[in-house]
Amino acid sequence: MGILGGWMSETEIRAMEAVTTFAAVARALTESLELSEVLRRIASEVLGLTHALGVSVVMPRDGEAEFVAHESPPPHSRIPVGFRFVPHPDLVAALRGRREPLVVRDLHDSPLIPVEIKEQITARDLIIVPLRVDGALLGALTVAFDRLPAQRPWDVALLRAVGDQAAVAIRNAQLYESARDSSQRLVQAERLTAMGRVVGRIAHQL
Repeated sequence: MGILGGWMSETEIRAMEAVTTFAAVARALTESLELSEVLRRIASEVLGLTHALGVSVVMPRDGEAEFVAHESPPPHSRIPVGFRFVPHPDLVAALRGRREPLVVRDLHDSPLIPVEIKEQITARDLIIVPLRVDGALLGALTVAFDRLPAQRPWDVALLRAVGDQAAVAIRNAQLYESARDSSQRLVQAERLTAMGRVVGRIAHQL
């Protein structure tokens, strides 16, 4: 049982381990503001936490859903990053109205999972974690299992907390990316304006 087992109950030990795990995940997700790196770290950290077959981050793109990050041990997923599909309306509605992870058992028999996804995935069960910030649904975290274990070293509440932290990290990275792009456009505009003034002076001298 270890050193802690002598004076802490199993429930207390699991609670402490959950806090430690969450702190480690939160720290990893705040070490970068580059959106692509944040997405990769989210998938990687959740894979390490759950020991799943694979973890993907899916986000909305022009009325569709896109796989924007994926982590899995070999053999890797056949669904490439950048793959887009039309999500089932009932699944979108379910994710919009909840914070708790959605468990899909035997996904190949579920009407919520599109056929083009079923054809490329060997997993049996899914946990879909909504990524929400201030009530807005940014996307979803999909955690795939050959078979969802009855006894898990983590609980759903921890996965939800990680999803909340991941959503905040994504929003921060998006804001940083937007501010950086705006700054670059401003610098470019200032350069063009300065160049225009120089050309104008030269033309006047000629």
